[in-house]
Amino acid sequence: MDHFPIISSSQKPWPDFPALTLEDYDSAQQPYIVQPKDNTRYRLTEKDFEDFPFFWLEDQRFHKGLDDTDWRYNFIDPNLEAAIFVQNKYYFGAINELLAFDKPIPTSEFVIQRDDGEWVLCTTKLNDYISKWAGHLNTLAEEERSQRLDRAKEFLKHMAKARWHKDRHHLLRVSASVQILARTIESAMIWYFEKYPDSSERISDHINCLQIGGWCESTVRKAGHYFVPTTAYAASAIDSHPGRHQNHTNCSGGVCEASTIDESTYQTKHTPECDGTCGDVEIDSQSLHDVIMQGKIPIISLSMGTDGKLNTEVTHSGDVPHYIAISHVWSGGLGNPHKNALPYCELLKFFRMLEEWPLKLAKPDWMNSFLTPMDRIQKRMVFDEVDPLLQQQAKEMREVIEPMAEEYVNNWLDTLKTSGQYQKVNLWMDTICIPLIPESRKIAITQINDVYSGSFYTIALDAGLESLPDTASGTEIFLRLEVSAWKGRCWTFLERERSTYNLRLKVGNRLVDIAETFNFDELDGVSQTSALALGKIRCFNNWCKLNGVFKEKGFLGLDIRNLFKSPSGIESDKLLDLIHHFYDVGGPTNESMAKWQATSYGQYGESFCLLKCIKHRIADRFFGLTMVFLDKGTSMKNTWNELAARSTARASDRLIIFVSSLDSADNVGVLREIVQLKKEYRMEAWIRKQSIIPVDFLFMRSPHLRTPGLRWAPNDVYPENLSGEVTSRSLDDLQLRITRPGILLTLDIELNLDSYPSGKSNAEIDRKLSERHTMAITDGEIKYSVTRPSDTAQLSKPTFTLAKGDRVGIIFRYALNPNDISAAAIVRVHAESADEIHATYCVPAKVKLEGELSPQDPTVNPTKRSKLDRYLMGKSSTNEEMNCHWNFELVKKKWVVG
Repeated sequence: MDHFPIISSSQKPWPDFPALTLEDYDSAQQPYIVQPKDNTRYRLTEKDFEDFPFFWLEDQRFHKGLDDTDWRYNFIDPNLEAAIFVQNKYYFGAINELLAFDKPIPTSEFVIQRDDGEWVLCTTKLNDYISKWAGHLNTLAEEERSQRLDRAKEFLKHMAKARWHKDRHHLLRVSASVQILARTIESAMIWYFEKYPDSSERISDHINCLQIGGWCESTVRKAGHYFVPTTAYAASAIDSHPGRHQNHTNCSGGVCEASTIDESTYQTKHTPECDGTCGDVEIDSQSLHDVIMQGKIPIISLSMGTDGKLNTEVTHSGDVPHYIAISHVWSGGLGNPHKNALPYCELLKFFRMLEEWPLKLAKPDWMNSFLTPMDRIQKRMVFDEVDPLLQQQAKEMREVIEPMAEEYVNNWLDTLKTSGQYQKVNLWMDTICIPLIPESRKIAITQINDVYSGSFYTIALDAGLESLPDTASGTEIFLRLEVSAWKGRCWTFLERERSTYNLRLKVGNRLVDIAETFNFDELDGVSQTSALALGKIRCFNNWCKLNGVFKEKGFLGLDIRNLFKSPSGIESDKLLDLIHHFYDVGGPTNESMAKWQATSYGQYGESFCLLKCIKHRIADRFFGLTMVFLDKGTSMKNTWNELAARSTARASDRLIIFVSSLDSADNVGVLREIVQLKKEYRMEAWIRKQSIIPVDFLFMRSPHLRTPGLRWAPNDVYPENLSGEVTSRSLDDLQLRITRPGILLTLDIELNLDSYPSGKSNAEIDRKLSERHTMAITDGEIKYSVTRPSDTAQLSKPTFTLAKGDRVGIIFRYALNPNDISAAAIVRVHAESADEIHATYCVPAKVKLEGELSPQDPTVNPTKRSKLDRYLMGKSSTNEEMNCHWNFELVKKKWVVG
């Protein structure tokens, strides 16, 4: 598979795939088989499974299968003829049926003879054929092009779905090559035409590939955005944890237990070069406590003494010109649950890494932040053919701004030199800066926003990233970051978001700005627009740091652009006025941004390459997520969902991190308040302060508050995703008000409903299903089935019971069509009007509108049958036995839920 990218610097070359025929493809004739010279050459060994988990996955399917449908279309005897059938029909067949448009593609274009005489597949020319195919489709009328693409999707769907088994000799690698070819063509359809594969994508395959390769199931699921359609096959060959393989057997789909520490047995690590006898450097906790109680941020200043020994000093952020914040996970070995201390060797390592930072790295970084956005805007002005006079004006302004910005930076560096601070490394790190004294520790947690937003750099430490060579590509860095332990923790989410413009990843021996790993010219219109916006904010952000704005005002939000226009905002100066004026001159590019965004990423005349597809996917995800968190309207949902996909050692921390992460000044006071409360009161305190609430709170499966009026709300932040819809509420009114479809009914029998059994297959549940697990609501023509799901926390639930005669409502999350399933909430109704239904929340539920009644479903209410009918029909099930309810009303009103 010569077209397939090798992403990892440590990845082994892809193995050869056998070519079993040299004849040109003929759909009506079975070709002759090329007998291999060595019958064992293509057999897979245990080593193959270790290096390429995808093969192991295929092997399991051949020998076990998923179900009968996997090979029902083409069941072939397990011999060499099976392999040649698969290769002819689904490899060379796909190339000709899908990519050939003017004449057949000869087999000789895709096979090559090795030096030892064996014939193997060669895909060196595949990208060229795909590019020509896309160009040809672009010449067709839209209707014909759409039909061709739909037929291709169906062919590829079958390629991805069909499976053959039992033949270890050739079939395994033949089928693997078919899968890779299918995913490659699917990638091209997405690249050129934005045609996405159907449900045959099999994300579970991607997860399995990476799990076999050593990745954690929880992190793989969270990074699934990048594994469409081919990334996982390449990423699975990347060693997940070089030199330190972790055991993920106890990890669930939501939490990585390998990154969760046991404080009672935790040991802080030393550097690999140290023999462990260097001793600890302990920071005085009382000094940290005193600084925090004064409302200041403690900083540890490192300097080298005349005796060659490292010295430490407790100071604060207002007393130093700059500091570096460290973001890490304790499973990496740099925590300490017993005291504010780190081994001497680790602190010395920090000092050596950063001692020359101000003089060697700061100036180019800051100059880059000022000038790069301007260069990009000028490039877009040329491309968009903006008025030449405006282009000339922008060029002249750029020539004035550059020396002025350089003067600003030089003045800052001169001040640093004269003060002697350039010889010091000023650090903030939780292990040595958050005291173990409870009073000041709680306050220190509320300072996290200011700590990371105010740092000149935040350096993210992850053992997997640090193990990479300095030559690692941006693509590999990003993929490894997405499945890293650092990316999987709740606290590092907050630290990363507050460091949006100053985050550096330690990759090998270098510090990498992930945003600068993207080539602006290779980005699509949407990502270019985002990159320009981020560049502007970074420019303003660094100007604020040079002028001490964050020291004075603290965290001001992720998007500080509007603060410069506010009467009570940030006072500008000559440099910043010029920068603003430049962006105004570059304004015409804004008018063309919609055109950039509407432009397809893969141009028909552009050559196809899988690596381009992967890079596009990565850029789209990176810029999309970053811009989402700049939007305060969606920050609550996105913050919740990010934390739902991450783990933390203390479940009670999740709400603290959630409130800290919300990009709103209103939450600062709330955070200080709830930190002082016991954990069981924190969620209620936060809810009472919110005027905007996610609608999905009502439908969550997790435990809810028990406070009257607030029972609709979850009692904590749980790993369960929210949709984007929010609703407003009055702070004087505890109840939730939403307009939704639902069911109203008066119970004519007592309702008893158990939670649906967890950890069992559907077949097991169906066999043992009793009336207490499902509530049926019917009129003899349509039927709704209502169940209680197990909650997110997996707590046991008592039977939910309501008395005969109670008025009950079932609120749907979404309107239902036949066979649809929706989350729902069961409420007890206590008042109704023409427009509103007032109710009290009871339990979460799932409701399904059945497509049709089954033979076992009653069509007549048993209690309404005549004596003669009951006599003729014999003994029949009662409503009580079936948990069946008949008298209901479908409504769509405003529900007022307490």
